[in-house]
Amino acid sequence: MPAYLGPSGSLVEFKISPSTVSESRPSSYRTTMGGKVKVQRGKVTRRTWSVDVASASPLELSSLAALLQGGTPPWVYVDPYAQVTNLYTPDQSVLMPGTWDTSVAFVEGGAVTVGGVTIPRSVSINTANTIRFGYRDGIKLSPPAMPNVRVYASAYLQGSGTLVLTFQDYSGASVGSSSLAYNTSSGIARVAVSGIPPAGTASVQFNASGCLQAAGPAITWTDTLADWSVGRGCPAAVTEGLDEAVQIAVREANYLRRSQISFTVREIG
Repeated sequence: MPAYLGPSGSLVEFKISPSTVSESRPSSYRTTMGGKVKVQRGKVTRRTWSVDVASASPLELSSLAALLQGGTPPWVYVDPYAQVTNLYTPDQSVLMPGTWDTSVAFVEGGAVTVGGVTIPRSVSINTANTIRFGYRDGIKLSPPAMPNVRVYASAYLQGSGTLVLTFQDYSGASVGSSSLAYNTSSGIARVAVSGIPPAGTASVQFNASGCLQAAGPAITWTDTLADWSVGRGCPAAVTEGLDEAVQIAVREANYLRRSQISFTVREIG
């Protein structure tokens, strides 16, 4: 399974074994005099991935090893599962406060259920306007994209307008776009647009004009529309604990030189 790590626009590809991701959310409980249980939940901790490259040649590891030894984080980390489920961060995918363009007066809405999928949060506005997804604390933080790798963008929308997928270079400038008209005036429904990023693409921005209500944005690197899933993107990470185990080293045979490496990817920011 290919994973990617590195600065935006210069991601390094490497194949990994199935990895594990860990996160936690502290909670406290108390019982009132009337017998009700009150729950107070803290913020979700930043995630960590245990990454293992099971067996690779020096050439196959060269770019990754150079990045880990001499690169300057933070880096974008693209887990294999994120590529086919949702490259938005978990917060962005459920529209937590600050994860859309707040210069437009969308306000928080309630849960939506469409096609058997229930999403706990949405945003709405009285007069249709453009919703811009992929922000953090009100600042644009777009998911990564790769040249020539098809991108699907989707969301649950009510309204009538145009879906716009903008491909951006490392500085955030547009290098191309793909668009599609939609009409869900009768009720919220899932809509999608896709496109193939041109050369120079580092990230992708997804907007929808004419929107009255929105929920569940998603970005995937897939050839067809994937089922909706919570976001798994990681736009800022560091690595820790690089370990290497030599598996075979034969002087006379270049193809008989292989090793295994493992390290931890830790989300920051």
